[in-house]
Amino acid sequence: GYYHTCAITTTGQAYCWGQGGSGQLGNNSTINSRIPVAVQMPAGVARFQSIVAGGLHTCALTTTGQAYCWGQGGDGQLGNNSTINSRTPVAVQMPAGVSFQSITAGYAHTCALTTTGQAYCWGQGGDGRLGNNSTTSSRIPAAVQMPADVSFQSIAAGYYHTCALTTTGQAYCWGVNSYGQLGNNSTTGSRIPVAVQMPAGVSFRSIAA
Repeated sequence: GYYHTCAITTTGQAYCWGQGGSGQLGNNSTINSRIPVAVQMPAGVARFQSIVAGGLHTCALTTTGQAYCWGQGGDGQLGNNSTINSRTPVAVQMPAGVSFQSITAGYAHTCALTTTGQAYCWGQGGDGRLGNNSTTSSRIPAAVQMPADVSFQSIAAGYYHTCALTTTGQAYCWGVNSYGQLGNNSTTGSRIPVAVQMPAGVSFRSIAA
């Protein structure tokens, strides 16, 4: 994250440490911690399977693919149809019939992949970083406008942009592009996924932003 770190134990308990001013440590406090403190697990949730630290917020997935977020919520990045900060995990308002397989967080936006490879993003939407052909922020998951006949296998949120890999190893990116971070030989931003200009004969197996 920006100034905090989180981890999950082998039994699925989350711990966070570092800056806590926005509630991003998830322990019902806004006090900084120099050592790991236990995240206050949601009622009925025994364990998390994965966790990600954003700018001033944190999100995690349960073993059943439900997303929870906590910390700074001013841009809707907690996904619970609110812009209020939370010092403990709150449930993301999941799209109907969907469960997530992976989750990633940028500075003020969050994205996740469903078990069928559809991407959703929420939070700060400036510069198109939500990938839904808009620059409007969203307080709940918004479907990324997927390229034709594509499903994603992984997704990574950067500061103001997002990238994903298809199941065949082609990279797509969207959002801010002032330094060429979308990889499409341009410095023009995009509100929908654009294909990264891949090296000849190459396919990617993982991506980070």
